[in-house]
Amino acid sequence: MSSAFLPAAFDAFLAPARRSPALWRTALGFGLVIGVYVGLNLAAFGALALIWGFNEAAEQASHLSDPATPVRALALLATFVPMALAPMITVRVLHRRRPGTLFGPARRTAGDFFQSAAVLFGIQALLIALSGAATETLPNLSVEHWMWLLPVTLVAVAGQTLSEELVFRGYLQQQLAVRFASRVIWMGLPSLLFASLHYSPGTLGQSATFAVFAAFLFGLAAADLTARTGSIGAAWGVHFANNFFAIAIFASEGTITGLALRIAPEADPQVSAFHPSALMELLPLALSWLILRRWLRR
Repeated sequence: MSSAFLPAAFDAFLAPARRSPALWRTALGFGLVIGVYVGLNLAAFGALALIWGFNEAAEQASHLSDPATPVRALALLATFVPMALAPMITVRVLHRRRPGTLFGPARRTAGDFFQSAAVLFGIQALLIALSGAATETLPNLSVEHWMWLLPVTLVAVAGQTLSEELVFRGYLQQQLAVRFASRVIWMGLPSLLFASLHYSPGTLGQSATFAVFAAFLFGLAAADLTARTGSIGAAWGVHFANNFFAIAIFASEGTITGLALRIAPEADPQVSAFHPSALMELLPLALSWLILRRWLRR
């Protein structure tokens, strides 16, 4: 892809990937990412089976589908650690480049992360205060218990969101952007793959399609922020703030509720998932994206 049409920061972000831009290598690399992710999780299960016995390990693993307690929620989030390691291993083994090249410049990544998280946190808090949405939620963890868990919750959510950003905005966006000029491909394809992971009709019911739609829009916004800033920091910060609110502040009933301060009741099944009230849930993302794409542009 010609660098003439790219922001200078994004062009520099792509430079390490230009040494191995072949499409077959990217396809093989994505397969390796999946293989490492699955393999490391299976290895972790195998280790637990040796310690506890297979039946006990299998029973504990089955509880991950119902992360309604702190231990189960943290265990589920821990399964994303291999996803963070997978692209790092892949770029080292297959592309012969440093894992740090997936992040962008360290100082920029950290700065963009904290600024972006703060912007989305502020917008979400303001909108919740103005709408009175908190009054429609139910208590879950006590404030004392929630505060005691907060440090590990922050680390777990940061790790979970980082893992997805490394795969989709780090590895895939880099590799596709050096191979194709079209944003439809290097922004759209990773976003589509990212969105497909959020399709869970068994858990989300009628809202499953909306969850995919929302995840796709988030993926596009994250890809745009990555292109404008030259690091995954902004995308990671927005992702972290969004998921922290959804996991640790106001979790939706039937999702990851074990770490939440309060729980939002399930949506009325008679109301369309694309009802205007549901679409309003995208407002914090839209506002933060509009602010950050100008504020952090390089």
